[in-house]
Amino acid sequence: MTGEITNGKPRSSNPIIIGLLLLASGLAFNFLFERNGIFKVWENSPYPVSALDGIYPPVCVFLSLTGIALVVGGAMSHAAIRRLLRQAFVIVIPLTVLYALFNIGLQFVSTGADRLGECPGLDQAASSST
Repeated sequence: MTGEITNGKPRSSNPIIIGLLLLASGLAFNFLFERNGIFKVWENSPYPVSALDGIYPPVCVFLSLTGIALVVGGAMSHAAIRRLLRQAFVIVIPLTVLYALFNIGLQFVSTGADRLGECPGLDQAASSST
C-alpha cells in the first residue's frame, strides 16, 4: 500500500513500457497470423484463405499504433496513463479506420472482385502480366 502512493499522487504505470509491449504484441500477432496462419481454411482456391484476413491486420495496426503513441507520449510528458490513452485513441482510431478501408480495398483488388470493369487499371495490368 505504501508503494502505491508517492508524494501524495497515485502511482501511474509507466506508459513507455506499456507502449513497447503493445507495439511488440501488434508486430508479433501480425507475424504469427500472417506467417503461421492458425485460422487458415481451404476454400475453392489455390491458396489458403483465412476468414479473419479482414479483421486481424487492422487489430494489429491498432495495437502497434497505440504502442507508438504511448511511447512517444510517455517520453514527451509525464502524464498519467489514462490521459495518454485518451490522447492516443484520438489519433489511433481514425488511422486504424483508414488502414482498414485501405486493407479492404487491397483485398478487393487482389481477389479480382472487379467483375464490372470499374477499375480500368486492372484490365491492363492483367493483360500485360500474361
